[in-house]
Amino acid sequence: MRPQHATIRDTSEAPLRILLKVVRAAPENGTFIEPSGRQAYRVFVDDHWSSAVSLDWGEVTPYLSDLASTEEARAPSAARELGARLTGLLTQVPTWAIATEHMREALRQGRPVDLLIQSEAPELYGLPWELVAGPNGLALSSNSSVLVQYMWPSASTTTAQDVLARDRSGPIVFGQAGDVELLRLDRDVVACCEAVDFPRRSLHLLPQMSLRSLGETLGALTGPVAVLQWLCHGARAPDGSFGLAIPTSDDPHVPHVGDAEQMAQVVGSPASRVRLLLITACQGGDTARSTALRSSVVQQLHRAGVSVAVASRLPLSTRGAQQLTRALYAHLLRGGNIREALCAARSALYANGTLDWASLQVYVAHEEALYAPLFPTPATSSTHQETSSSWQGGEADLPTDEELIEIAVRGLDPTALKRLAARLNVPLAVHTDNSTQEEQTREFLQDVQRRGLLARFQTLMLRHHARLVEHQLSRLREA
Repeated sequence: MRPQHATIRDTSEAPLRILLKVVRAAPENGTFIEPSGRQAYRVFVDDHWSSAVSLDWGEVTPYLSDLASTEEARAPSAARELGARLTGLLTQVPTWAIATEHMREALRQGRPVDLLIQSEAPELYGLPWELVAGPNGLALSSNSSVLVQYMWPSASTTTAQDVLARDRSGPIVFGQAGDVELLRLDRDVVACCEAVDFPRRSLHLLPQMSLRSLGETLGALTGPVAVLQWLCHGARAPDGSFGLAIPTSDDPHVPHVGDAEQMAQVVGSPASRVRLLLITACQGGDTARSTALRSSVVQQLHRAGVSVAVASRLPLSTRGAQQLTRALYAHLLRGGNIREALCAARSALYANGTLDWASLQVYVAHEEALYAPLFPTPATSSTHQETSSSWQGGEADLPTDEELIEIAVRGLDPTALKRLAARLNVPLAVHTDNSTQEEQTREFLQDVQRRGLLARFQTLMLRHHARLVEHQLSRLREA
């Protein structure tokens, strides 16, 4: 579990990787059960000797229900209780204390930490291990340098060589189903693609996605699929497990819940050609209920071979879905790897006042998949490549981040700035006093920069204020 990283990325600080493997003492691993009472398990840390532990599901299950409740007031308390109980479970394992000290030292050195959860006991994937206390006493996933990951032991035969051999290319497939148009995630995806001149022909949008149209789109593509994203509602299947509300045909008025097996069939074989699957839906990940019955959608596709699969095990807020999408594409399309993008997204979610940050569940078929960029780094020349004509109709000389801020501060009137702030979903208080307005504008843009939204802001500026940008940019460069 300690492969070399020099072949993946140019860094002298390889991540600290910790394997946490949990197996049932009884009954047989791999079977689906609805746990109740006290269950016995054995825990291995980095494949060292195991320790016997027990978990009282009678205590844990009510907190899991509160965590998934739509009553937001109950969730934070449930998260604290679950985190305390999972931390208490691991404190029964002597080698976990050693692993915690290793984490402390790695984080002090600025090294990233990967915690990989493996188990053949399905019910354990429904537990939010992200809430386990780290070296500083806070939840592991509240630290932007820590990424909790899940892997079914026999999920895939993907190797590091397979990951490295793949081209850093492939299309983006974005599909949405149901009454989700107000989220406008498709526009966010388009804006991120426009900002780096991602080829328009490599972006496939399905505004009224059905299982049939999704299958046809994926079936027509050859080679790897860089990103496959679904935006829809989570829904209960007839057996009580969670699935995705996606119609079977092009008639959106015919309701249907796509369960894990159906979604895996639509993705097709080999599923390993999908490098990143992003399920933007409520409870698309593992929940206590789903793991007692069958694999969740995200786990089923992970076990089929998808390189990295991400979903929310809790209800996902509208703002969370937007922040997750914007942060991921902003990093990935600029040559960042999946791990960097996920950590940036979780940091953005942590600041939105919900438990979206703790809800993200990340499955990996092979750890190296997190460190291989999905797309090449965009060209840094002052003129766009040939593909720009499909987005903006011609070449343009794009401003730097610093120039962009200066342009906006000098040239945006309060009404226009307020309109842009609303499009970016970033709060803005507009003042009438000119000096205060300039100061507020600069503070707003610095906030935009911190949130990783400058690329999106740049696109809006170019689209709605092209003449102003050109004029102000010329003045700045002549000065």
